Amino acid sequence: FQTRTERALGSGELADRQAWGGKLCGLVLRIALTLHALKTWGKSGRPTDYPTIDAETMRGATAWADYLAAAEAHARHRIGETETDAEARRLAKWVEAHGGTATASEAARGLRVFRNAPDGAERAEQALNALVASGLGEWEPVPPGPEGGRWTRRFRLAPSGTGTETPETSGIVEVSVPEDSDGWGEVEP
Repeated sequence: FQTRTERALGSGELADRQAWGGKLCGLVLRIALTLHALKTWGKSGRPTDYPTIDAETMRGATAWADYLAAAEAHARHRIGETETDAEARRLAKWVEAHGGTATASEAARGLRVFRNAPDGAERAEQALNALVASGLGEWEPVPPGPEGGRWTRRFRLAPSGTGTETPETSGIVEVSVPEDSDGWGEVEP
């Protein structure tokens, strides 16, 4: 685990966050000690009866590494997030939860941040335009209905897997680590 972490710090997925990644092994060791204490010390009540952390407990501790790295990246992106970025992120999540499409009017009625603002419809339109500009979706023309009317447009989120997801909009993902993992999964040698 330590060797893979050091490689990730040099030219892998932790290279851009070496200050945090350099502390990962120590953090995993503290998790291992906590798991060890929970697993063994309750049996005898004395830490000296179980002086060695077993391999199963270490695997359990290192399995946390992927989650911790994802959580740190998520937090780092959120710390620098402006209110406009946060609004766009919430809007993208709301659109996704409502079938992946929405009009500015629907967003203005559906999200409290727009609904409670005097210029809510205009702000919703601007926020949807920002999502289009960032590549997270596009506007689709909507023809008039059978009773007539005028053309409108509807925002559609880009399909997932197109490479347009960003940490700011995707949130923390669940990480599944195999039992025999050392915490980093597929790190290139």
